Amino acid sequence: MFDPDLIVAWMAEHQSGNLSRLVKSVEWAASRDRKAARSWVAQLQRLGIADIDWQADRWKSRPCVLTPLPSNLKTTLLSGARPVIAEEYISHGAVVHREVSLDWQMPHPSTVWWHLSGSGERDELATSLGIRSEPCAADRLADTLAVLKLGATTAPPTGRVADWYNPDSLSFERIEVGAQPRNGFYKGHIDGNRTRYAIFDGHDWYRSDRWEGAYYVLSPNSHPLVWRSESRYRTSSSLGTLVVGRRMHLPAAHAEAAILCTGLPPRLTGQTTEYD
Repeated sequence: MFDPDLIVAWMAEHQSGNLSRLVKSVEWAASRDRKAARSWVAQLQRLGIADIDWQADRWKSRPCVLTPLPSNLKTTLLSGARPVIAEEYISHGAVVHREVSLDWQMPHPSTVWWHLSGSGERDELATSLGIRSEPCAADRLADTLAVLKLGATTAPPTGRVADWYNPDSLSFERIEVGAQPRNGFYKGHIDGNRTRYAIFDGHDWYRSDRWEGAYYVLSPNSHPLVWRSESRYRTSSSLGTLVVGRRMHLPAAHAEAAILCTGLPPRLTGQTTEYD
């Protein structure tokens, strides 16, 4: 049976490696196809477990740390690549929770929490586990999120046709690029044989990430993000759910910041992705 926590512990031990090899190992261990395995591995960055670089074909595990959840919940999250399987932390008073991805029927790595009264208890626990304690990772990451902007210049898509992103339908359409391309976000073979993303602004081509590019050219009439508060009266510390339209996904860093608010992976419904 596929054990995601065993994969995470292996990554913590090896610290870095070949990404294609990791995907193939997950594909074999989970008895799933390559698409499902790639999707599972991609979630490791959003879950704060590893940095995933598809272009360089490399992965690198994140340090294992204790960090408090935002607000005053008095809950501490174990973040990063854990050196032992999650159940081992139960003996240290942890609460362990695991969810299964509805898309691929593959379990996510477990979420591990402690109920601690303050930084003193957290530091003491971190010392006993041989890891470090740090301030709220969700707040730290959210504070570093920059306004989306154009990346470095790049070559245009090769060939006469490419996929142009329609910001009204939130999907790609196959079009002829021509001598004077239409402004917007494109997918095609750029800088080599692999599929890449780029934005054309009327003069130059710029490198882009899949979801950052989609949000950059998003129609002003589109509203893919909704906040659903648990409280009738909203405040800056209200608990609730960030709901993302299913045709859109949060960029990796934004998704990671949202997940760090609880440590829970997002829930996928027929039409939305929901972050607690």
